[in-house]
Amino acid sequence: MADALDDDDEVFVYMGGDQEVPQHVRRARLHRSVKNIRAAAFYNRRNLISVEFHDEIEIIEEYAFRGCKSLRGCIKLLGVKIIKQTAFRGCIALTGVEFGDVLETIEEYAFFNCKALTNIKMPSVRTIGWGAFTWCKELSDVECGEDLETIQRGAFIHCRKLKRIALPLRDNMIDGDVVFGNCPKLATVELVGGIHSTVGSLHMESWRNDRSNTAVDGISYPTTQSLQD
Repeated sequence: MADALDDDDEVFVYMGGDQEVPQHVRRARLHRSVKNIRAAAFYNRRNLISVEFHDEIEIIEEYAFRGCKSLRGCIKLLGVKIIKQTAFRGCIALTGVEFGDVLETIEEYAFFNCKALTNIKMPSVRTIGWGAFTWCKELSDVECGEDLETIQRGAFIHCRKLKRIALPLRDNMIDGDVVFGNCPKLATVELVGGIHSTVGSLHMESWRNDRSNTAVDGISYPTTQSLQD
């Protein structure tokens, strides 16, 4: 393949701070001294194919990898606690993300239009922000742990292949009736936590919203392909 990784591809070592990431970078490795990936560090680096993370990265800031359309495969974010807004928005070739057991927050639109993602496991996440996984068209399976407290409005809108989600049963956890808007294949949720042994699954009809107009309480959510990058 013409865009396949070559053994002689130069690996760019990201040191953090004010370091400028060249536009031509194809492969990157994050130095062990880096704890936070600063805002817009790799923004719109369209040649970027792979990034080697390490387990001591704690925060991925706003726009850090937004628009990295060639970033692909599965990335490992095992030490990450917070993924800020739009951090991976528009990474359309990214097929997987592996989270560790310290993840707490995924902010709004963090993985918006990551349309190649197929499944997500977030064992320790507490908050999933607005539109976090909107337009993830290949996403079919989502697993959350019993620490989940809030799924905000629009988090999974237009995930048209989403069939299953596992999450705890907690009062007021679902914020709004368009969390799963236009998810026509979503049928059941598997419950995690203390009641799992007595209740195996819960019909999701009351959470489904297949309306083409996904505006609620004056808040509008993206419905057109023109908003997907």
